[in-house]
Amino acid sequence: MHRFWLFAIICTGVLCAGCGKSAEQKAREQAELDAKVAEKLRTEKIAETRERAAEAIASKERAKVRDEDIRREADATFAQFDRERPAGMQDIQDAATIDAAAGRVRSLMSDPLSMEVRNSSVNAQKTAVCLLIDYKESGTSVGARQALVTADAVLVEPDKNNVAHRVFEISAKNLGCDVALDTKRK
Repeated sequence: MHRFWLFAIICTGVLCAGCGKSAEQKAREQAELDAKVAEKLRTEKIAETRERAAEAIASKERAKVRDEDIRREADATFAQFDRERPAGMQDIQDAATIDAAAGRVRSLMSDPLSMEVRNSSVNAQKTAVCLLIDYKESGTSVGARQALVTADAVLVEPDKNNVAHRVFEISAKNLGCDVALDTKRK
C-alpha cells in the first residue's frame, strides 16, 4: 500500500509539474499574444489607411472627370447659345455699350446738352468704344473730335496744337479706334 501511495504522489507531482506553467512562461506567452494582437492591429490600420488614400485619389479623379464633363457641357451650351442667338443681339449689346460710353463722355463736358455723337463703333477686341463727337466749350463749337472710352478711362481728343494730342493718337491707334473713325470722319 505504501507503494500505491508513493506511486500516486509521484504521478500527482509529475502531472502538476507538467500542467502548471511557471509565471515566467505565462508572461512570455502573454507577451507573444500581445505582440501578435498589436501586429494584427497595426496591419489592419495600415490597410485601412491605404484604403482611405486610394479612395481619396479615386474621389479626386472622379471630381476631375466631373469638372471636365461640366466644362465640356458648358462649352457646348454656350456654343449652342451663340449659334442660336438672334443675329441682332450683338448689335443691341454694342448699342447699349455705345450709349453708356457716350453718357460717360457727356458727363465730362461743360455743356453736356451740346454734345452730339456723329459716329460710333466698338473696337475689334471689344475693349473700347470709339466715338466721333461735336461739342461746345464755353459756348464755342470745337468741331469734330474723337473720344475713346474704356473700362478704366475716358479720353477726349485734345486740340491738334496741344502736346497731349500725340499721346491721344497713340492711344487711339493702340485701341484700334484710329482706323474705325478716321475713315468715317471725312
